[in-house]
Amino acid sequence: MGVSYAAIKSGVTALLQRTAAAGQAAPGERASKGRLAWILFKFIGRYVVVGVIAWTVLVPLRAHPLGLFAGVTVPVLAIGLEAVRLARAPSKRGGGAPP
Repeated sequence: MGVSYAAIKSGVTALLQRTAAAGQAAPGERASKGRLAWILFKFIGRYVVVGVIAWTVLVPLRAHPLGLFAGVTVPVLAIGLEAVRLARAPSKRGGGAPP
């Protein structure tokens, strides 16, 4: 849980810093190739680590990969559906004059 939080936090922080830097950069200025390569390596590396860990868990347990996929996907779908439901629901806070 802590690793996920740290990964998400670093990703969001990097995105915000990159957005701020893009707003201050001169037109046409680009990030260095080394920096882009490091970002790509970190992005791919996270999924490689997760894949290796999943493989080491699934192989000895003889668990089916679709079970892992369902276990990872269902919470994300539930969060997405809840977000859509909340976005469509009328606001209960009101904003008009009290009755």
